[in-house]
Order: sequence, then structure tokens, then C-alpha cells
Amino acid sequence: MRFMAEAKTEKAKKLKKKKWYPIAAPKLFQDELLGEILVDEPNLIMNRVLTTNLMNLTNDMKHQNINIKFRVNKIDDNVAYTELISYEMLPSSIKRLVRRDINKLDESFVCETKDNVLVRIKPFLLTKAATKGSKLKLLRKTMISLISKEIKHLSFDEVIEDVITRKLQNNVKAYLKKIYPLKICEIRYFEITTGVKPVPVKASPVAEEKDEPKNQGETEKPSETIKEKTENSEKEQQNL
Repeated sequence: MRFMAEAKTEKAKKLKKKKWYPIAAPKLFQDELLGEILVDEPNLIMNRVLTTNLMNLTNDMKHQNINIKFRVNKIDDNVAYTELISYEMLPSSIKRLVRRDINKLDESFVCETKDNVLVRIKPFLLTKAATKGSKLKLLRKTMISLISKEIKHLSFDEVIEDVITRKLQNNVKAYLKKIYPLKICEIRYFEITTGVKPVPVKASPVAEEKDEPKNQGETEKPSETIKEKTENSEKEQQNL
């Protein structure tokens, strides 16, 4: 009995030493509370990874098919702050989008952001109808070129924001529709990575095909982002 009492006392002392630490999301989510953790020392929280559904942070039902992972990277004033390390669409939600007599294009490649963060990104396309291999090849090449070029113009936080708000996906889709009608353009997964070379940033294959020989003395125009290309395309259509 005495041994059991001493064990309970020792356990109670250990529990008293532990403390609850709130875990906050990055500034992009207004430092929203992700949860709390009970530990002896705050250093034990560092590099902990948490997974949550994006809908819990945005209160938007459209985000219920997306999970995001955060990693604790800083402890300040007894609050554990995190950074976003990955974004993933649930596989079940992707399966519901796929239908017969259409083409699905998947890709996986590494891009570098404006602030030198390496990101592995996995986009996918769904066409409105089945098409030829040559069109699919051009869609694939153009998609890689557009996304890698756009991400190079953005900081990592801006990439996160543009993917979550679907700004990046919508801009890519608007440009790729010049090649073939698309039903879906999505980012099914992206994460921070290291030790991998990013794909080289090249001009769009569509732009290369349409380029005409420059006159001598003609200066090269600065490269455009996807948004600028889309806006210019819309202006051209309005002028027709």
C-alpha cells in the first residue's frame, strides 16, 4: 500500500510540472488556434507535426476535401507557432471527379519560389472529352511551364494563398483552355522539399509555337506571369 501511495505521489508531481501550450496556425490563418498540447518543457513541442482539415480554418465547406499539415517552428511567450508544410486533396474526392471518356493528366515536379523555397507540386487536369496524345503532351508541357514560371514570381506564403484560394488553378486553367477544353485543373498535393533540383523555368510551349521572328534591333519584352497573360488574352478577346 505504501509503495502504491508513493507511486501516486510521484505521478502527481510529474503532472504538476506539465503545462498546456496552445498551438497557433501561421499568420495567413490569423494565428488561428490549432489545439493544445501538454508537455514538461516547451522544447518538446518543436518540430511536432499536426494535421487538420482546411475547412476548420476557413469555415468554408468547399475546403472539406483538403487536409493541411503544420510543423511547430517557433515558441514565443508560451505559444507554439507553426509553418505550413503540405497541402493534400483527399484521394476519395479526386476519384469522384473522374468520369469515363475523359483524360486525366497527373504530374509531379519541383519548383522554386521567389524566396528560394523548394516546393514539390502535384497538379492534375481533367479534359472535357477524350483527346489525342499530341494534345495531351502539349497540355502537360505547358502546365509544367506555366506553374513553374508563376511560382518563381511568388513567395512561399503567396503560393500557399494562391493555391488555397484557387487563384493559381484558375489562371492555369484559363491559359490551358487555348489548347483544349478542360473540366478540372487542381493542385492535389504540394509540400516543402529539400535536396532536389527544380524544373528549369522555360517559356510556354504554346507561346513558343506562336512566336514570330523578331526584327533586328527589337528588344525582348519582360516575361509575364500567368495572371498578366490571362488579362491580356481577355482584353484581346474584348477588342475583337
